[in-house]
Amino acid sequence: MTQFLLAWWPLFVLIQLPWIASKVAHTLYMRAKSRLDHATPDTLPETAGQWLERKVAVLGLGVRSIVTDDRAKFSRNAYHIDELKIQLTEDVYFKRDPAFWAIAAHELGHARFRIGQPRLARMIFWLARVEAMLVSLGLALGLGNMLYGLPHVTNVAFVLLAVALGLHVVTIVEEMIASAFAFDALKREAHLTPAHLRNVRVVLFLALMTYLASFAGHAMLLAAWSIVESNTTQVPVVVSTLTTFGAVLVVVWSVIAAMSGVSQLLDLASWSRWPTVRFAFILADAASIVALPSLLWLLWDVRAEPAYAWCVMLAAVAAIRMITGGAALVFSIPFLFVRRFFRDAFRGIEGIGIERSDVFLADVKAGAGLTKAGNAEIERIIKRNSGRSSWVFRLSRVLVLPLLALYWLL
Repeated sequence: MTQFLLAWWPLFVLIQLPWIASKVAHTLYMRAKSRLDHATPDTLPETAGQWLERKVAVLGLGVRSIVTDDRAKFSRNAYHIDELKIQLTEDVYFKRDPAFWAIAAHELGHARFRIGQPRLARMIFWLARVEAMLVSLGLALGLGNMLYGLPHVTNVAFVLLAVALGLHVVTIVEEMIASAFAFDALKREAHLTPAHLRNVRVVLFLALMTYLASFAGHAMLLAAWSIVESNTTQVPVVVSTLTTFGAVLVVVWSVIAAMSGVSQLLDLASWSRWPTVRFAFILADAASIVALPSLLWLLWDVRAEPAYAWCVMLAAVAAIRMITGGAALVFSIPFLFVRRFFRDAFRGIEGIGIERSDVFLADVKAGAGLTKAGNAEIERIIKRNSGRSSWVFRLSRVLVLPLLALYWLL
């Protein structure tokens, strides 16, 4: 196992590259936005939220805007396509600053594009789901075949990740379209000076760079794929046996994983269940966060034949986020440790946050009712969508069932 971990650590670093690249780009975005905000007084006649509501009414989009703060369960700037709602954070909604008008205009751009091109928007939605599935499958096969060394599997994983990277271009194009709509709308505003519009361009460009940085990180992963290929078969699987305690754990984790997989299969078939059974499946889904990676850890070296190896790698698709999340935790702990002791330095790098001017604080206070209503609305949206896991997620959970059948029945 020591050899295995030594062989894997370069790949774990590579997997973090998209996150690292997007984090750096996001830091630059936040720093620039903070600098522009403090350099530009909050003197515009409307807050970003008021401007957004006025533009929505003029365009007749049938979209509502809501504002949320840190007390909400989910607070970010986003367009919720199924709800026809544009969500803005409190820091954006109540700012009278062109940098924050740009953020509101960008989300309005998403709404205009998706409402104006419903078929294209739906295609982009499904392509994003396919991209997520290809990434999970490619990583599971790439990581898994470092254990088994099956012929051609690593090449298949590379192709899947390359196709996913190509599909990510669609997301970047949509972001560019939304930003183009945003700038077109703002350049028509008489209250925005050329200096204001320069701020708008900077904010929109740096926001786009966060997506381009993630794309570049994924491209770097593929460019360094030779590391994965060179490590394949260096740690061949040696068939092992389970201890008594390990066998008990396999039974427990198998029951939980099977219940989770069956529940997702039933969801795919839209088959209603009794409340008690439904509750048991919900508990199994929650427990599977621990059960799935633990089960894979125990069963990966129990057999070495190709059919079994394929089942292990496919089952890893369901747990790939947990596996990569665990790897990310290893690298994030040192970062958090350093950040704690060098907090002032990091604050200087990330910027000092938004300018909490008197007019901004007055607008926040006057709009407290809107924020409270927005927090309640986003909670209702979360509850409505809590039972609608995507078909990609449900299908990935089903992939654990062939492994369980092969292990227990054959």
